[in-house]
Amino acid sequence: MSLNTARTLSAALLTTVMSGMPALCQEATTEKSRTPCFFNQKEETCDIRLKGDDIELRLEGNRTVEINRRGRCTNRLENSVTIRSCNVRIGLPNDFVYGLIVRRSTGGTVITSPQLEIKLPQIGL
Repeated sequence: MSLNTARTLSAALLTTVMSGMPALCQEATTEKSRTPCFFNQKEETCDIRLKGDDIELRLEGNRTVEINRRGRCTNRLENSVTIRSCNVRIGLPNDFVYGLIVRRSTGGTVITSPQLEIKLPQIGL
């Protein structure tokens, strides 16, 4: 194989790989929004910052709750609704717990732990 042929094949392979995986080559974007949220069924207004599967909630009284993904997530399709579930670490103002985040293409996001449920009805996949 000539040097030019090898270069052409390498360039073609690199182009194919890069075009097939654009999401892996892009940095996650941060989205911000102000929306109602529910902590154990009590409604509050939250400033929400999304970055991939991580969420930061800023509540009244300058309280912050950070939800950070841990490990892999599972995706499934149920009645034409995409559902993504991930194990998360929930950083509370004075403590942290581990829980589960379930994000739906319709129906919003729910974060649960043994003693806490956070609903973000306006934030889907």
